[in-house]
Amino acid sequence: MSTETLPQSPRPRIRRGVAVFAVDGGVMFAAGRLQKKIAGADAQRLLLPVATAMTGEHTIAELAEALSLPRDVVARVITILHRQGLVEPEPATSASPLSSASSIGEPVLDYFAMTAGGSGRFATTSQILAALNDSTVLTVAPPPLAAAINADLLATGVGALAAPPSQALAAPARSLPEELVRAGQGLVLLAHWPGRDMGVGEWVQACLDAGVAVLRFAVDGTAIEVGPLLAPHGPVCWSCFDASHQAHFPCPPAVSDDPAGWQVAAGMVVAQALAYLADLSIAAGEQALVRTAWPELTSQRFLVAPQPGCGACSTPIGRPAQWAEAYEDLVAAPSRTSSAAERPVSTGRNESYLALQRVRARYDTSPRVPCPDPGPTPGVLTGDWVRPTRSAAVDEAVLADLLLRVAGERPPEGNGERLRWTASGGNLGSVELFLLCREPLFGAAPGTVFKYDDLSHQLVTTMAPATDHPIEPAAALLILVGAVGRQRPKYGDFSLRLAHLDAGCALVQLHAAATGHGLRVTVRDRWASSLRESLELDEHEQITAVAQIWPGEG
Repeated sequence: MSTETLPQSPRPRIRRGVAVFAVDGGVMFAAGRLQKKIAGADAQRLLLPVATAMTGEHTIAELAEALSLPRDVVARVITILHRQGLVEPEPATSASPLSSASSIGEPVLDYFAMTAGGSGRFATTSQILAALNDSTVLTVAPPPLAAAINADLLATGVGALAAPPSQALAAPARSLPEELVRAGQGLVLLAHWPGRDMGVGEWVQACLDAGVAVLRFAVDGTAIEVGPLLAPHGPVCWSCFDASHQAHFPCPPAVSDDPAGWQVAAGMVVAQALAYLADLSIAAGEQALVRTAWPELTSQRFLVAPQPGCGACSTPIGRPAQWAEAYEDLVAAPSRTSSAAERPVSTGRNESYLALQRVRARYDTSPRVPCPDPGPTPGVLTGDWVRPTRSAAVDEAVLADLLLRVAGERPPEGNGERLRWTASGGNLGSVELFLLCREPLFGAAPGTVFKYDDLSHQLVTTMAPATDHPIEPAAALLILVGAVGRQRPKYGDFSLRLAHLDAGCALVQLHAAATGHGLRVTVRDRWASSLRESLELDEHEQITAVAQIWPGEG
């Protein structure tokens, strides 16, 4: 067995924060959004004891000896877990030198491990820690509240805290701390109620001009507000926010002195700071203000839009602007909090994107069935060929051609490049296909769940049960799955929407190709909730459509 498929760490450990336990018919791995079941008798006999023993303290040989199992068996089990994303990709401990400010607790590392890979920037815990260590944050708030926020920032690995200004923010001689401007990433956390402190807008603009984002928040006796996040060249300026907030909440309440409220507010603010600095999932974006009632903890979300006709963040139109123009300004503005969209594509990053085109899950123990070669269909599905005048049976050759046309590759170009027949997430293979047949096709029993290997034009026989997903009365069922995880390193938060867009293109292609073969296609408007589990999809895969394939009527 090749060692290239094993995790890099010589002492592998199960992914941080993942609970491993036996369930009926297999083993369940669960952590947050991750819910993965590996079925089969061998799962409980081999995967469960190996996964439970993978604490990061033992080598593969030591694990084999402790479990009284052959070393190659343990190595194969770890390889399977590694390919399923269930093994910590690299060691990251609270003693890491990246944490210069304080010791990072195990729960924090567990959280980062479960969220790493969910953004376009950082795939591992250590990458998140490095980004946080390179960050400097300035908290401008009442001392007790600032102390609570700063303590949480240090506990999560933020490298440095800038000293607050010695003068009022509105003072003419105000200046930004030098360490904040020089930092790899700078962020200001500003406690402010609009209408109370005049002149703050000029200081906020100075931060933005220096390339430092500002997250505004406020705490009073009745509510906690977090947002908006004002980023350099962002879609909304401070003046527009200030004016709209005063219009909606004209009477600013007294500043809260409730320690419990401060602690809750500190947690909310730090969560948003980490979302920005570590590119984690952002609960409140740069155009949002989240207002949480205290102590009820019910939340409202407000969209912060440019004021009509604002000279800073609205488009001049030569006449008094209406709210329709303000809305157009809002939706047209590019996101500035998504660093993935701003980074230039370097040679190394472009090479990594190209490498993603060939990354696929491996099914070493699953039987494979080569698909028949494509028949004499045209290179372009012209109107002369795509016509509902033929009538054909749903056989192996036709199904193989549909799979190829919907999710497979074209023959190589003259330069060796392999493109696809339809949109596929920058040639990343964004649409994956599962096939179920009513008849015993491809040498398997009816209802067998096949996964289409788009790189080799083969069908992989999975172990997924199909009893809950009837095919009849159609001849075959084609399930479209969006490979969101493969797109995320390149497209970031747009990956999920792109997966659905590409699924729409794939359905159009399926309809055209099926019609040309004399078949019919219908799309189900619903499917069983158990379908995702039956296909053993992970948290980075999304069912986008279920299509039925029928014989032609002609």
